[in-house]
Amino acid sequence: MVSCWHKYRTKKTVEQFLRRHERRCVAACSLYLHNEASVWALSTGTTIDSLIVQAGGLLFPILRSHISTLPFLKPIITDRSFVTVNGLKADVSIVEQVLRMYNVSAFDRRDYDLMELNQRPVLPQSLPVHIHVRKAAKTDINELFPLQAAYEREEVLPRGSAFNPSLCRLNLEHILNTEQVLVAEYDSHIIGKVHTNAASFSRIQIGGVYVFPAYRRRGIAKLLCGVFAQSYIEKGIGVSLFVNKQNESAQKLYRCLGFQPIADYRVCYF
Repeated sequence: MVSCWHKYRTKKTVEQFLRRHERRCVAACSLYLHNEASVWALSTGTTIDSLIVQAGGLLFPILRSHISTLPFLKPIITDRSFVTVNGLKADVSIVEQVLRMYNVSAFDRRDYDLMELNQRPVLPQSLPVHIHVRKAAKTDINELFPLQAAYEREEVLPRGSAFNPSLCRLNLEHILNTEQVLVAEYDSHIIGKVHTNAASFSRIQIGGVYVFPAYRRRGIAKLLCGVFAQSYIEKGIGVSLFVNKQNESAQKLYRCLGFQPIADYRVCYF
């Protein structure tokens, strides 16, 4: 039987596929579970071989590794109703290859290590002095805004993009309303943060890790991430994240906590 892309409506089959590949696509699983995504399947009979999850301007390819997948991608990705492609580097590279056939190239791309933690993290032996860690509240938004703005400027905005304070604040409001956020305080002022950004079947993904430069190299980020990750590990929930390959300090931080790299991850901006 010839394989074909189609809007897949068999929820059980889609979930079975996503569960098998959960470790590589926590964010895509999260969008699917919250009914926020369109799902397209490459299938042979009743068996799904590859999947594309699309939500708003985000496209998540979960593909077979061989290039025979390529022709089946054309009718979906050439629609161009997306601004970023996120996923394993091998999968995103296939999407990029198809788009180049139509003279479309990413104007920016970021390569990361996809990492995971499945056991209790290695917490700091000595805690940073005078640092208090607590859950964030919605009323913290004004004090959190400078942290979020700095994080987006340094870690999120693609090359050449202008920072938009209004969009940043809306994003922060969304995070405080829908995600779990942990903050670090020094002298009653918030100086660091971390939060979830996706939750799949048995894992959560963390991101938004940021500490003001004046307070770095004191173990604050390690404390925040360690305490945050441990709260999920103790509930039997795995923790995933991806970290820029060029960010040596973050790489060291996560490895010291016990995170292990499992794949190359890429985000492309169009």
